[in-house]
Amino acid sequence: MKTIELDTKILNKNLEITRALADNTILRSQLVDLKERMKSPIMLQTLEKCSDALKQSPGVYLNSEDLRKDLRKVISFLQQ
Repeated sequence: MKTIELDTKILNKNLEITRALADNTILRSQLVDLKERMKSPIMLQTLEKCSDALKQSPGVYLNSEDLRKDLRKVISFLQQ
């Protein structure tokens, strides 16, 4: 009888550990997502500055119009 009680307690503790590990995994995943989102504004600002610089000096860069379009696509993607 005591063996069954101990086995039940062990199983319950194992279940608690499994749940805690799952929660930890979810929290780590959310943390990684938040860190990635925090990088986006910096990248977005940099790309916008590049795009603005190209608009101010269009004759300097080869295919600057195509480059500006590509930058705008990336900026739009990052804004989502």
